[in-house]
Amino acid sequence: MDLKKLSDYFLLFLLVGCTGIPFFKVSYMALLIPCFLVSTAIFIYRGHRIDKFIVFYILAFLIIHFGQMIKFYYLPLSTYIGLYIRILFAYFTLKVLGEKFSSYYVNLIYGLSIISFFIYFPSLVSPGFQNFLISSFSDLFRSPFYEPGPYPYFPDLFIYVFNSGGTNFLRNAGPFWEPGAFAGFLVVALIFHAIENHSITDRKGWILLIALATTVSTTGLVALAFFLISFVITKLKPIYKIILIPLMLGGSVFAFFTFDFLGEKIVSKMDYASAGYNTRFGSAVLDLKDTLKNPVFGLGRNIETRFQGQQSDLMRHRNNGVTNYLVTYGIFIFIFYFYLIYYSFKMMCQKFDYSPIFATYAISLIFIIGFSEGYFTLPFFYALTMMHIVFPLEKENSKPILTTGTVR
Repeated sequence: MDLKKLSDYFLLFLLVGCTGIPFFKVSYMALLIPCFLVSTAIFIYRGHRIDKFIVFYILAFLIIHFGQMIKFYYLPLSTYIGLYIRILFAYFTLKVLGEKFSSYYVNLIYGLSIISFFIYFPSLVSPGFQNFLISSFSDLFRSPFYEPGPYPYFPDLFIYVFNSGGTNFLRNAGPFWEPGAFAGFLVVALIFHAIENHSITDRKGWILLIALATTVSTTGLVALAFFLISFVITKLKPIYKIILIPLMLGGSVFAFFTFDFLGEKIVSKMDYASAGYNTRFGSAVLDLKDTLKNPVFGLGRNIETRFQGQQSDLMRHRNNGVTNYLVTYGIFIFIFYFYLIYYSFKMMCQKFDYSPIFATYAISLIFIIGFSEGYFTLPFFYALTMMHIVFPLEKENSKPILTTGTVR
């Protein structure tokens, strides 16, 4: 692997790491800023150009932040700056990797999945193996920037986290903060892989599917069922769709009511929603109520404005990423953000000559995985909103306004 490709993968790993790997997240700004500076340095060194798109993109958030400042008469400068660092980190990484962003991401998640198998499956057979790794090595990988917070610290090996998500049976979290989070990153990789290769039954596809199954994530399994149905709908001729789609839907309903860990878990979370319990459904109820307080500009990310005096860590914990983003930035940025993700998938489908209807299924999958995880304020998912700028079909509409040097 040449130095350029190695630096590309390193930069992508930093982006993914600052999105979901606990080593990077336990003291967020301490590592986010250096990673952002690395992306900036590579962007400048390679002579890439700043597009009008990113200027208007940042301007949209500036308007929202200005509205929040006027509404609350409060300027949480570090919170605002943190958002722009995330956005620019994502943008610089995209520009550096270009069209290879999606394929490199699939390769990265594929590699991390294989690594997770070497720990997960032996631990499944012999629980003592996991205990040995935790007692012997986990302290060596603890981030030097770790600061105790309201949520528990789970031992890890940097690229593998020992967190089964509060269950008694072993689940695969890969390198991410919990199994459900790993499931979300795997779903995005499957979307990319399906669009690029028009197949999910090759070696990479099978590894990603198996890794998703080992997370034993409710949301991940729902997303998997939806993904497989969507893939079949996209690939089959109409006559076969008429026969197979009802069978697949029927099979999904059967699984829901047959497997207790799936059906009962979903129903129990729905039951708690009306009580305001902070499950994904309860979080949605609370978030929608909060949205009404400032639907246009949102309540912002800062605790002072977002929760307005609420002191309970339990009640301030909202794990529905979709409704959390709505209440944070308001309805217009919400539509802007998710439309851009859809548009990126649509342009990707055009580039790889894949059915454009799959872009609709892909954005639906993003909503599904985001319903239980707070992905959308994190760098990698901002990159999904900008992906369309790296495809040749759209380059003519993305005119540079500033060059940073000679392309090397």
